Amino acid sequence: MFQAGWPQLWVDELFGYLGSGRGYKASEWYSAQRSSIQKAGFNRNDESALRGSAIVKFRYRKVPDNTNPKSSWISRPYVDVRLYHGNKYDHVRALIDTGADNSLFHSSIAKNLGIDLKAGRFQEFAGIAAGSTIDVCFHPIQLQIQGFSNGIDYEAGFTESDWVGALLGQSGFFDHYLITFQRYKGRFEIKDRPPAVML
Repeated sequence: MFQAGWPQLWVDELFGYLGSGRGYKASEWYSAQRSSIQKAGFNRNDESALRGSAIVKFRYRKVPDNTNPKSSWISRPYVDVRLYHGNKYDHVRALIDTGADNSLFHSSIAKNLGIDLKAGRFQEFAGIAAGSTIDVCFHPIQLQIQGFSNGIDYEAGFTESDWVGALLGQSGFFDHYLITFQRYKGRFEIKDRPPAVML
């Protein structure tokens, strides 16, 4: 199911003005994101190692800082991934969020993957949308990171909330990868988790 050798062309433009999708319609955010990835392919500027390598380095992406009027841009750890469900897949540019317990995606991505959103495991989340809760339905998918030849089985949440675009959180994602952030260098590194040692 997973495929190695995705195109790795230069990405000349920054990832839109939409940032993580907060404050914008999710449909607009996702449309811009998907178009950007499909046109440019994966970013050769991410210093990816040889195809199939178990360790890949990425650069932080600069996006508009809509939380601080005194700052024009903010650097955030975005990564391009491919999500699979059955015989369908979709390209997504997701924010690695160490403060998120779960990985969450907008419902438009579920639609592209052929997922029946309401058929999944339901959970209510607070602290994402200002002053309210959001409904999330979890479904099993597969995820493959740019530069990796293999993917992982993964349970991800999907929501119709416009406050969510694409977030890679602790549960599932951080269980499978060792992620090292070097913000002072403007880069981060993703590495296959070493196998457990049996004592």
